[in-house]
Amino acid sequence: MATDRRTKYTKSVIRQALFDLLKEKPLNKITVTDICKMADITFMGLHGSIGEDGKLQAMFDILDIHYTGPNALSCTLSMNKLVSKQIFKMSGVPTPRGTSLTPKTKDTPLSELGYYLPLVLKPCSGGSSIGVFIVHTEEEYKEAVHQSFDINHEEKVVVEPYIKGQEFACGILAGKALPLVEIVPKAGLFDYANKYQAGGAQEICPPVSISEELQEKMKRAGEAAFEALHMDVYARADFIVDESDGEIYCFEVNALPGMTSASLYPKAAKAYGLDYGDLCERIIEESKKARYH
Repeated sequence: MATDRRTKYTKSVIRQALFDLLKEKPLNKITVTDICKMADITFMGLHGSIGEDGKLQAMFDILDIHYTGPNALSCTLSMNKLVSKQIFKMSGVPTPRGTSLTPKTKDTPLSELGYYLPLVLKPCSGGSSIGVFIVHTEEEYKEAVHQSFDINHEEKVVVEPYIKGQEFACGILAGKALPLVEIVPKAGLFDYANKYQAGGAQEICPPVSISEELQEKMKRAGEAAFEALHMDVYARADFIVDESDGEIYCFEVNALPGMTSASLYPKAAKAYGLDYGDLCERIIEESKKARYH
C-alpha cells in the first residue's frame, strides 16, 4: 500500500509540474531539463555511456539539478574499465591483470601482448555485458577483435585472462556492503539476455556455495573498491571466485546498478531488509547527505 501511495504521489507531482510549465511555454518547447529543474531530486535510472560515464552528472552539477547516485568523478572512473583496474591494483583490491587494444594496435600478436588463451575481450567503457567475448582459439580471438573494432566501432578494448569460476554481486549502500548475490546463469555467460530477462539466471541471496569467511572477505573488497573510486551513495561491485584456487577478483564497479524487478541490487537490498520502495527512498536520502545537506 505504501508503494502505491508513493507512486500516486510521484505521478501527481510530475503532472502538476507539467501544468506549471505549460503556463510558461508550449508543450513542444518543454525539455527534460525543464522538468528536472523543477524536481526536488532526479532519480538516475540510466545505463551505459549516457548515464554512467559522469557527463550527465557533471551537467546536472553545473545546472544545480539534484540527482541520485554516485558523483560525476566516480562515475567517470568506474566507467573506464582499464582506469578502474589500475586504481584497484594501487588500492590493493584484487582484480585480474589486463591490457588494452585500440584500432591502431588491434593486430598486435598475443605473444607481444604477453597474454595467452583463453581470454576475455570487452569494451573499455560499456555496460550490461554488451560486447563481451570469451575466446579460446586464435580464430575466435581474431573474430572478437574484428567484431569489436570493425563492427561495434569500439575506441578501446580491454583484454584480460579468462577466469573460470562462480560470479557474485556485492551491492554497496552508503559505503557498506549488502548481502552478496550468487549468480548462476542458466546457460553460458551472465550476459545482457540473462541479466534482463526473467529466469535468465538463478540468483541466490545470500550465497550457499562459499563460506561466510569468504563472503566477508568479498564484502570488504567491495567496500574497498567503492572507496578507491571515490564513490558515494550506492553501487555494485562484480566478483568472481576462481575455481582453481579459490581466489577472489573484482571485475568492475557499476555506478548505477540495475533497478528492475530482475536486477541484482534490489534482491540484495531485500535480503538486507529494504523493500523496493524503501530502497529508493534510502538512495534519495543518501544522495542528499552526500551532496545536498
